Amino acid sequence: GLKRLGIKIDYKRFSIEEIIPAVGQGALGIEVRKDNKKIKEILSRIHSKETEVCVKAERAFLKTLEGGCQVPLGAYSWIEDSKLFIVGFISDLEGERFYRLKEEGSIFEPEKLGKDLAKKLLKAGGEEILKEIYERGEK
Repeated sequence: GLKRLGIKIDYKRFSIEEIIPAVGQGALGIEVRKDNKKIKEILSRIHSKETEVCVKAERAFLKTLEGGCQVPLGAYSWIEDSKLFIVGFISDLEGERFYRLKEEGSIFEPEKLGKDLAKKLLKAGGEEILKEIYERGEK
């Protein structure tokens, strides 16, 4: 977008090792009436099955952690060599305790992969972090 506007700025792309984005970051979701075949046909041309699979894994991760807007967590998934990868984190509000894990699995079971990663983060210390945040009333 900046290029189209003729705006040139220096920037750096962050790696996954530096920053894990919010769940579904960059994915576009569009709601369409069930019976609107014309719009569904138009949108099918831009639909990315790979993005759909990745977002399903990330959303399952978020749902399993029951993360709200006040919970510092994130997840990013990608497909490589026909495998699905997901990396996720959870942190306390102060950023003093931070847990980050990565999983790989089948592209045909994205929700399972997201849930599995979330459960491992909960066991690693995420459950305690969530309990503390919710006790503060910051869900």
